[in-house]
Amino acid sequence: MLYLIGSGINGHKSMPLEGIDACKKSDFIYIERYTNVFENDNLEELQKIIGKKIIELSRDELEVGFEKSILPLAKDKNISLIISGDPL
Repeated sequence: MLYLIGSGINGHKSMPLEGIDACKKSDFIYIERYTNVFENDNLEELQKIIGKKIIELSRDELEVGFEKSILPLAKDKNISLIISGDPL
């Protein structure tokens, strides 16, 4: 399962509870921070809340490599992708 989760407009503090719950049950959690600033302090605090490591993706990893490297994992694993603001 692939979860697309918006971080909201104020970093992790405005992230929906359903998004946090999805991250907690995910095998891998990824974040993109190149389209909007998501401060390191916010990332560290979010990792503490979720209890898991969050892997930062570069623009290239998300736009070019995602389909081949990360998306196939969603067939057998729970994957969360945190996107700044609104994910769509």
